[in-house]
Amino acid sequence: MISESMFPVPHDKVELEQTVSLLEKLPACKAKLRSLELEIDRFAKSAASVSPYAAAIGIEYMIYRAFYAELEDRPFQAPTEDELRRLSGDWHIGVIRRRNMPCEICGENRSTDRCHIMPNHLGGSAMNANLLILCPTHHRLFDRHMLSRAEFARIDWSNKSDAAQAYVKAVILNAQKSFWRQIDQQRYESLGEYHEDASSLPFVRYATEQVLNVFSDSRPIPRAKVYDLVSPELRELAKRVIDTMVKHRYLQQKRKGSINMVARTDDCPEIDDHIVHRIWQQVS
Repeated sequence: MISESMFPVPHDKVELEQTVSLLEKLPACKAKLRSLELEIDRFAKSAASVSPYAAAIGIEYMIYRAFYAELEDRPFQAPTEDELRRLSGDWHIGVIRRRNMPCEICGENRSTDRCHIMPNHLGGSAMNANLLILCPTHHRLFDRHMLSRAEFARIDWSNKSDAAQAYVKAVILNAQKSFWRQIDQQRYESLGEYHEDASSLPFVRYATEQVLNVFSDSRPIPRAKVYDLVSPELRELAKRVIDTMVKHRYLQQKRKGSINMVARTDDCPEIDDHIVHRIWQQVS
């Protein structure tokens, strides 16, 4: 849903910088491999007197020390045998990344935050598909819609949920564009939460349309089932949407035994701004 046309800077410039950075690291990686090969060779000659388990732990420790200790940008401390046993089978780099993943914009990993894309009050979950890993500086700039064009372009939105991508397109990108225009005009005024360029109203319209699309015909659906048919990030909003649309006769709700059944009304009108604004007021 996030297309290249949304970004004011080309992707290839960022990708080229990343490629050059990786190429610059190749000589150091080759040197580490040569050093590791010699170290393992020396260890192998003396490994006959140790158990296979101890030998495996020793080799894992060498690999850990050679390649992963520097990723955390802090002095390396040798892990204990218990720590290595815990890491065994999970591979060290995966553990390090989960414990201290780098900022998705600048790569800083000494201190990072888990930043919601869709906010909590709109039902945004703490699942990875609705999170960015950002350093404290970029976390605050993201929340205030103050990322530069290049910083915004470095974020890979493709692995985020459809709802999160829709929120980026409907809310965050509009607010960012407003910030970029002000910078181009050599001025800046902070965007308030209800500034038109930072409003979540367009996203609420998107959510309302997604919920109404579940009722593609007049067949009734158990209300509890509706929440399974929309994106997890839209479930909280869906409750507000259904309540409002039943009240305004877009949908009808009837009980069948102990189950609430919901269906489109025969003359269900098109969604108008008044209904969307009512729903938005409830969640803002």
